[in-house]
Amino acid sequence: MKIITLILISLFVSSCNKEKENIKTQADTINDAYDANVKYLKDWEEEKITLFSIISGIDKNKVITVIAEYETKRSYSSDYDDIEKIIDTISFTQLIPKKEVAKIIFGFKYEMITKDDFVEDLEQEYNSEQIEEGNAQITRGY
Repeated sequence: MKIITLILISLFVSSCNKEKENIKTQADTINDAYDANVKYLKDWEEEKITLFSIISGIDKNKVITVIAEYETKRSYSSDYDDIEKIIDTISFTQLIPKKEVAKIIFGFKYEMITKDDFVEDLEQEYNSEQIEEGNAQITRGY
């Protein structure tokens, strides 16, 4: 009887450890995504970030932090469609008013669009339409 009890306890403890490892792995994945977003912004969007920072009078590091956190939450949050909830969370974690968080996100994503960004978006849209059209033809047997 003692052996069975010991086996049950050891199974319970090992299953708890596996759950903790899974949670840690998910948190690590989100942190890695955030770090990748920060690196991307610093490496590839430096000019836009700097210009937006000067125009809006908002610290450059604050802009990077807000945009990186926003993109990460949009990718990994279960509430990725609830923009207001994401903005509330960023406002709370970064101690920035909601209005300023929204201003940073809107300004960077929609006001700082370059010609290259616009063309790239059109190309991606065209390519995805071509893929969908090809899939539809395959489905119909053409």
